[in-house]
Amino acid sequence: MDIRNYLKRSHSDSSSDESQTPPRKVAKSASTKPRTTAKATAAKKPAAQKAKAKSPNRTYDEAIKSIDKTYAEFLKKYKPNGSWTADEFSAGFARFLPMAQNLKDESLPLAFNLILDIGEHSYGDVDYGAKTCGYGDTDEPFQAMDNALLEIIESRLEDCTDNDCNDVAFILSPTTDDMGTSQDELREALKPKGIRNKSQFLMNDRARRGDQQLLMTRRRTRRMDTVDWAGNALNDLSETRRRIDSWGLGEHYFAKSIAKLSAIKGIDVPRYNDYH
Repeated sequence: MDIRNYLKRSHSDSSSDESQTPPRKVAKSASTKPRTTAKATAAKKPAAQKAKAKSPNRTYDEAIKSIDKTYAEFLKKYKPNGSWTADEFSAGFARFLPMAQNLKDESLPLAFNLILDIGEHSYGDVDYGAKTCGYGDTDEPFQAMDNALLEIIESRLEDCTDNDCNDVAFILSPTTDDMGTSQDELREALKPKGIRNKSQFLMNDRARRGDQQLLMTRRRTRRMDTVDWAGNALNDLSETRRRIDSWGLGEHYFAKSIAKLSAIKGIDVPRYNDYH
């Protein structure tokens, strides 16, 4: 689905004769010349002089802060009855796509990284409960993100020279190593009785979300430093797709982008479940 279609659906000085008369020592009278105020002067300046354009890095940093703020707000909306799900997360984060579209004219790498970050937050905490995977409305937002990323991949390929997009050896590695281990450690500590009360459930939620946040932070940092941008993105997208497909969310999650990145790296498209 085209990004725009998706987003359209969801929201003069006067002269004086006094200069010709001999000067007299008299008190100076108030000037009749109109006073130019600072406000009037500013109005005459071109818009480009009134404010400096934001740098691409600043635009990216502001978008990242907004993503983090929105994600924290969305997490607070979770209820056991499933009233807030991955459907709401995906639709909400698809609204950040115009930021990436605007950024790509200034920096393709930053626009690329921003869409990956949007996608990483777009499914929420699907392990919170059985209903948090949603009711099938993630497809369109995921496809809009996929189309936006694919467009930038194509643009980055046009900028590549001397085969520098695929000359780095690639190994599809288990990037689940990026995930924290606090939840596993908590569960181990609670054995053999397991989680038994509300307090322990809350501890488990905090541990799991801390682990997820660590994963997103590690990936965000690595994107900014990596040389093999195609391989790194393929690794992260493939791992996330496999992980969220256990909740039925993998089919449309950056499917075309993963296929394109796989072609760049010269490998088969990674499987995301036992059938695909």
